[in-house]
Amino acid sequence: MLEKEFREFLQELGARIRRLRQDLDLTIEEASGRVEMHPSYWSQVERAVKMPSIQSLFKFSVALKTTVAGLLDLESTPRPDAVARELQQILKSASSKHSRTVVETARLIMALPGSRETGRSSSGSRGGS
Repeated sequence: MLEKEFREFLQELGARIRRLRQDLDLTIEEASGRVEMHPSYWSQVERAVKMPSIQSLFKFSVALKTTVAGLLDLESTPRPDAVARELQQILKSASSKHSRTVVETARLIMALPGSRETGRSSSGSRGGS
């Protein structure tokens, strides 16, 4: 249904990661080494062959000295409700363990400086593993 749009998004993301890496004058090996990521995986994401996990997006942002929001260019995302619906679909099809991982990773991302427009904190209860 949204396969074409998703493919375009992955291509744009890969191009953005490549551009940020080149702006820092880093090779794939140097950039991936900053965050203990395999260079071939980094290359596959740049070429839109692989879809990065949320954890990998966080690693890319650290290596490229940006935020996940900046990496994804979320500031210009016109419809946050569409993003929420997509995440709900992902969580519905994920295992319980993976769902918890996604939620915990999202909490970590939101705790980063510049991740929120407001100063609100989400100090909800955390479930045990």
